[in-house]
Amino acid sequence: MSKSSDLKKMERAKKELKLKYKIKNMKEVEYMLDIKVNKGKERIRISQRTYTTQILLKKFSMVEYKPRSISLLIGISLFVTNSPETQEEANKMKKFSYHKALELLI
Repeated sequence: MSKSSDLKKMERAKKELKLKYKIKNMKEVEYMLDIKVNKGKERIRISQRTYTTQILLKKFSMVEYKPRSISLLIGISLFVTNSPETQEEANKMKKFSYHKALELLI
């Protein structure tokens, strides 16, 4: 498909939406639903960094931790070897519910 046919399809979709809803063209999105959107030449990157640092880390008393960017692998498996290796690490993990943290991210 060419860019011009994609633009035509987008314009047609906008016209159809305008018939049913009151909409207007805005500038490019920077944040949507607390998710930062960064559009590059070849890809769109999304980040929940603000949400995780302001909400989750405070909620679970983890503000001293530094967030990291990670690439998620499809079909990743976790093993016992991923468990805490020291009693101190185990005690830190008991402070929060992993299930609750994931629930808040979804």
